[in-house]
Amino acid sequence: MSSELKRDIVESLRPLPYAREVQAWLVDFIAAATIKKKPPEDYIRNLERPSATFVDSRDINEAVDIIHTIYARKGYLPPWELEDELIRAYNPDIPETALQKTLEFSATEKARDPLTGYYQKPQVPLVMGLAALYKEAQQQPVSVIEIDFSNMRGTNEHNEKILHTADPGKPESDIRDEAMALTDRYALLVAASIMKAAQDRVLDSREPAVQLMPLRTGGDEIRVVVVNLDPAEASRLMPAIHDSIEAVTATLGLHDHPHAKRPLDNFSNGFGAAGTVFPLRADGRFDETIAEADKAIGDFKVELGRIRAENSPFAALKPDQFNLDEIYRDQGVAQRFLQELNRRLEEETGKLNLQAVTPPAFPTIEEIVHKNRPDHIPDRPELQTMILNEFRCRLDEAGIQLTPAQEKILRIKVLKFPQSDPSSGALIGRDFPAMAGMAMQVVADINQRTGQQAALWTIGTSFHNLAGLNETLGHGHSNLVLRYQAQDIIKESLHKIGVDRRHFQIAHMGNGDFYTIVQPVILDDAGKVRTVTAKDIDKACLEIEQRLEKFNKTSIKSFLTRYGIQGADDLPPSFSLMANPRDARMPGLRVSLSAKSYIADPSIDTHHNRQGGAVMRFITEHLSDMASTNKARWAKEAAQVFDPHPQIPFARG
Repeated sequence: MSSELKRDIVESLRPLPYAREVQAWLVDFIAAATIKKKPPEDYIRNLERPSATFVDSRDINEAVDIIHTIYARKGYLPPWELEDELIRAYNPDIPETALQKTLEFSATEKARDPLTGYYQKPQVPLVMGLAALYKEAQQQPVSVIEIDFSNMRGTNEHNEKILHTADPGKPESDIRDEAMALTDRYALLVAASIMKAAQDRVLDSREPAVQLMPLRTGGDEIRVVVVNLDPAEASRLMPAIHDSIEAVTATLGLHDHPHAKRPLDNFSNGFGAAGTVFPLRADGRFDETIAEADKAIGDFKVELGRIRAENSPFAALKPDQFNLDEIYRDQGVAQRFLQELNRRLEEETGKLNLQAVTPPAFPTIEEIVHKNRPDHIPDRPELQTMILNEFRCRLDEAGIQLTPAQEKILRIKVLKFPQSDPSSGALIGRDFPAMAGMAMQVVADINQRTGQQAALWTIGTSFHNLAGLNETLGHGHSNLVLRYQAQDIIKESLHKIGVDRRHFQIAHMGNGDFYTIVQPVILDDAGKVRTVTAKDIDKACLEIEQRLEKFNKTSIKSFLTRYGIQGADDLPPSFSLMANPRDARMPGLRVSLSAKSYIADPSIDTHHNRQGGAVMRFITEHLSDMASTNKARWAKEAAQVFDPHPQIPFARG
């Protein structure tokens, strides 16, 4: 992070990784725990200025000192446990029964990622930043195991080929869903094998105890923060970790299928993962450290691929008479392979003692909106008011009395849901199923009140070439584009058709994907009913495409200058000329859109927001279809583009 962007972070936190997020967490906590207020944006740029009204650097430094004391007394604690200790430190008389009541409202922060079983991406900044703070305060080592999966897309394609050969009459959408589900199972087993290999080799008798904090950090990236273990010792875990990855993937026959991007490079074949170790430090160099780790992982992936291709010691673990060409070609062979694969998946699941990951979704959100009967989809502040009132009711039922100051500090735990995604300003993807389930309840209540039978509208929007954005602008500055896509493209397109902010929700699902739910029946102040039609939604989608087309023509330099970012002279003159690292024929940003109404299936249990999960799967399926169609069309269009220099072939991504 540049000094320009760090100017509004207090000195005691500035060297930490994710310093901005740690500071924001502390500011929110202090504002809840004291009589001071959260500072406005213009004030937060100079927190060193003493204030009797707003949280300032003195308050933050005092909280950091308390955290040091807690670490000295309790050892390392995950962020949610540290927060509990801070609550007790700032309000020693708070009833433990009240603190326990907050747990069902704050369960989402400990939710595990279904793909890996690790803590979800929203926890990454605090886990990393506070672990670095622990390291500096206690002078205890903290290491990080950084791991990247390999060839998930190619593995999906591999699964699709086998499933299609085994059952040629099965619908393509079913094959795609089953293929993705298989890849998800492989990833879960690999992630679990990594943790088991590490846990089996860390002595329980160590003092202070070694703690492993597994994190899902991105689409193909995971990370294990190893507290109280120095990098040299953590590095000695890596051979066992890589062996466990290779053993699981060989057992499942995942060493030989082609890579999606490099099908002719046999050192890239198969599915797996590779990692490296680096020390976690508060030295202000975290971005550079991650870049160095990524390069080391890339180099090691090549070495692992060479071993696989030439003389893998794990080849004997592959299924008997494993022949990929025959599996792809012969229906009987494919069917027998799938039977054996499923047997081995169950066996590996048992060996690793894997349990199904069920997100601890907020249990009463539909009940809360049903009780309040809003005529629109509640936004974050409104929903949080409803949640707080529900918390108060539960305290009353339990006979728990709180002072105003005690209730104020406990809000920091009760109002964990829903959260905004800091990169885009939309909802975080983790909370989308629960919010979609809540919206279904709102629509059902409005339908009952108005006699309508309208279904929830869904819009899936996928902005392509995020890789090009990241390479051109860097991750930090490409987030500005994500925010523009959510706020200035999707939101404003819905405003254009007369749907205001109260009647839709946008969630950032990761990469360039945004899911939007739109209320189908709108009541005006006079109680008059307006139905949002398919024609309205089509207009919104057309507006999204037109706004993106206009954005592509924008000067990159002028866009960054708008946010106070200088030094863009060496960048392409417009977003339309921004390179696409996967296909040089198609630079710039492109968009896939799927707009469909979701009709609730009464057979789906709404408990724990399963209906919301069904909404998410519905959007995913239709958006995936549209993206595949678009990519085929774009490739065809690119192939027909006149080339003024035919002797120079197009670059292949």
